[in-house]
Amino acid sequence: MDQTKDAAGVTEDFDLLAFVETGTIATREVVIYTDHEAARRCQEIEAALDALDDDGPDDRKQDAPLGAESDETRRAELEAEAEQWLERLQASKMTWTVRALSNDEIKASFDVVAAPKMPVPPKEGVAQAIKDRWHERVEEYGRKKAEADEDRNLVLVANAVVGIETPAGSTGSVTVEQLKALRSKPHGQQWIDRLYTAVDAATSDEVEPPVPTSPGRSTSSRG
Repeated sequence: MDQTKDAAGVTEDFDLLAFVETGTIATREVVIYTDHEAARRCQEIEAALDALDDDGPDDRKQDAPLGAESDETRRAELEAEAEQWLERLQASKMTWTVRALSNDEIKASFDVVAAPKMPVPPKEGVAQAIKDRWHERVEEYGRKKAEADEDRNLVLVANAVVGIETPAGSTGSVTVEQLKALRSKPHGQQWIDRLYTAVDAATSDEVEPPVPTSPGRSTSSRG
């Protein structure tokens, strides 16, 4: 379709929404390892290898008893052990991909998980027992609101997930019930928090293209 501009520079037959649809939706990746023992052992072995590098070999030879294993032997043992633990760690790797959410999707989460109602304050001059009961209801409201906020985060994460990759298989979606089960596990709340933070970042962050350092020059080191 031919497009022309009027005197004010406005393009005729321009479809703004059609142009927006040519864009893409922001995504984020969250890598989670479920084998914490393997991660700990990998860190310990890395520290032991660093210690071999930091200590002077001449000093170790002077202090080492007769028959002690050499640095080369010890290093080979540590590296072989590290490979085994690293393989086990990689077997526990999950890569979650989440996307940005629309404002309508965020609002719809309140239809799935309703916010509790704030208790109405008592009128002045009522009996102390009524005031005490109101304070109890306020505390109960606070607990219910916190629970509703956490459950609503699960709804948002479930809607935002576009892929989960693991060595055992992959999937393109997750249910709220599955996320609740995940949250109940040790470390589960931390994983949910990381996923929600990634969804929030994908939704909120703006596109920031590279700014040239000078006309015709980019900040990129790739030329």
